[in-house]
Amino acid sequence: MGGGRARQEAAALLGDPVWEAAAAYEMAHSRSSTNKPRALMTMPKTADKFEPLSGQSRMASEVYGMLANCQPHWRALSRATTREPTTTAPRRHG
Repeated sequence: MGGGRARQEAAALLGDPVWEAAAAYEMAHSRSSTNKPRALMTMPKTADKFEPLSGQSRMASEVYGMLANCQPHWRALSRATTREPTTTAPRRHG
């Protein structure tokens, strides 16, 4: 069992949504580079679900910030992994 999965299971056993959200964040970031964009695409949805709890403690606020900050990163990763290679035409000198 991978470390990320074990953390997620431990967080679920605690029954604490803050730890569950932190584990989801860690799981997304521990993916291979091939699977990371797909995993990060779930973070905005996780952040939206977690937002009402973000004010309950300092840790909750920090976890929410980590989740919410994933959105620009997954968009950039998604663009980078789906971008078609560009070719440039040779320059004409004349």
